Amino acid sequence: MTHTIRTAFVLVAAWTTGAAAQSGTYRRTPGDTLRYGTTMSGVIATEGAPSGPMQISMSGESIMVVAFAPADTVRLWLEKGSMKMTSPMGEMSPPLDAMLNKVWIGRMAPKGKVEMTAAPALPTDHMPGGDIVSGFLPHAMQIFMVLPAEPLRVGLSWPDSTEARTKIPNGGETSSRTTTTYTVVKDSTLDGERVFVIEKISKLVAEANASMDTGGTTMHMKMNMTGDVTGRIYFAPERGLMLKQTDLSVSKGTQHIEGAMSMSLTNSQRIENTVTLVR
Repeated sequence: MTHTIRTAFVLVAAWTTGAAAQSGTYRRTPGDTLRYGTTMSGVIATEGAPSGPMQISMSGESIMVVAFAPADTVRLWLEKGSMKMTSPMGEMSPPLDAMLNKVWIGRMAPKGKVEMTAAPALPTDHMPGGDIVSGFLPHAMQIFMVLPAEPLRVGLSWPDSTEARTKIPNGGETSSRTTTTYTVVKDSTLDGERVFVIEKISKLVAEANASMDTGGTTMHMKMNMTGDVTGRIYFAPERGLMLKQTDLSVSKGTQHIEGAMSMSLTNSQRIENTVTLVR
């Protein structure tokens, strides 16, 4: 469930055009608004359920809006979002409509680090499975490239790491830790604009402990997951804009459920994301 919702949302754009070209900082001009479109597809395979092995295919699209305000403030919200999941039990769609136009607020440092300061109450908080959705959505918003201290150049590598912990409304919490190495592999062009092509290699560890209300019956879930993410980022230095990002995430883990139907499941996932600046 965690990586189902996890989509590669990217925050970008440079402080001033000149500064971006020289030192690789982000423009965060108050009043600027950016829109990023995301397409996602993937497969989740589960073993250990009473009904036997199961495979879930999924696909989705979304538009993320990033709006800059004074004092390094940034506001984020989903403008559009849809997802379809297909399994032997049929088709279903997670309640993304309930999350549209709900605003998260954070502060964005010149190099791109974002710290969330306020989150909205979501209608999904008390839906079956909605706790997990709302708990991991802020984590998805944290997947932003942090620029290095020195100017970008081909061959430059730098590390980054992020940790996030979120309380779940019905009880429990989610946590994740990601360590990433970025490497500039090419000075190229994309749609006629100069870009640095930056390779990303990440390792993810995620956990969740939650209580789920399944129609009057409370079930407790504990989940652990590890994964590897590889991808490329296309960064336009003159404008300080992230134009595109592609990701492939391969992960595996376990899920233990206690309640009326106790079980231990083994999960493996393969998720592909493409994030593109909407021109």
